Amino acid sequence: MPSAVQGFLLVLLAGLVLLVLAALADRRARLRAERTKVTPTREIPGLAVELSAPAYVLADQSGNRPRRRLEPAERAELDAALPTPSTTTFALRMMDEELANLAEPSAWVADHAKVIVCPEGVGNLRELLPTMERALAEEVPLLVAASGVEPDVIRTLIVNASRASLNSCAVSGAAGELGRLAVATSALPVLRADLQSGFVPHSVYGLAIRVVVDAAGTHLLAQQ
Repeated sequence: MPSAVQGFLLVLLAGLVLLVLAALADRRARLRAERTKVTPTREIPGLAVELSAPAYVLADQSGNRPRRRLEPAERAELDAALPTPSTTTFALRMMDEELANLAEPSAWVADHAKVIVCPEGVGNLRELLPTMERALAEEVPLLVAASGVEPDVIRTLIVNASRASLNSCAVSGAAGELGRLAVATSALPVLRADLQSGFVPHSVYGLAIRVVVDAAGTHLLAQQ
C-alpha cells in the first residue's frame, strides 16, 4: 500500500509540474503577441507629432497657423497671375482652412513645393512620415494631393505649420484631377500599399514651381 500511495503522489506531482510549465508557456506566448501589437515609435527631429486629440483646446492653445496678409501690390500681382494662360487650375480643394498661410481671403501659397499624389488616400500618419521627414530635411513646402486624408494626419500638418516646423497643405479631389496634377508636376501616383510599406522613393515626388490653393481650387503658376 505505501508503494501505491507513493506512486500516486509521484503521478500527481508530475501532473502539477506539467500544468505549471504549460501555464508559463502560455503566458510567454501572450506576452509575445502583445508586443507585436505595439506600434514602434518613430521620432523626427523638429517635427511635432500629435496623434491623440486633446479633450479641449483653449483659445491660446488652438495651434492656428499664423497667416500673412499680403501687401496690396502683392495681392494685385497674385490675383493678376491666376487667370493667365500660364496658370493651370485643378478642382482640388483644401481639406481644412486652417492649412492656409495667407489671410483675407484665405489661401495657401508656396514656391518650389514637393508634391505627393495619393489616389487611394492616406489612412494614417505613419504612411506620410517619410514624406514629411524629407520635406523637413530639405526645408521645402509640401503639397499632399489625395482622394482623402484621415483627420489625425490633417491635424498633425496644422500643428506643425502653426509651430513653423513644416509648411504644408493637403488637397482632395477626383481621381482625374489628381492624375492631371501628377502629370503637370511630374509626380508618380503612390498607391496605398506603397505608403503602408514605406516604399516612397524620391522619384515619385513632383515639383510645383509656384502653387496657390484657394476657394476656387489648386493653381499652378509658371509651371511650364
